[in-house]
Amino acid sequence: MKTVATKQARREPPVSKESVAKTRPAKARPAKRPDVGPGTMDAASLTAAHEQIVREAAYFVYERSGRVDGRELENWLQAEAELSLRSDEPGPTGEPLPS
Repeated sequence: MKTVATKQARREPPVSKESVAKTRPAKARPAKRPDVGPGTMDAASLTAAHEQIVREAAYFVYERSGRVDGRELENWLQAEAELSLRSDEPGPTGEPLPS
């Protein structure tokens, strides 16, 4: 006669929330950058802010010159030159304005 082996369901003890929390890896947190914080800007933000300032100045050059189309590069370069001159002027404290 053949004997049939029966599988018994293995019962594992219930798992508590505390034990699950101990086995889970900690959530990854972004590394803090000492050069970026309140009152400071990273290079990408500075570049974007500078580009926006030049873009607005170039539009004013465009308007001032009679809204002549096709002179985008000339207007941009003129705006950069004017902003460069302004940054060389002393600010209210007597120091040059930041560029």
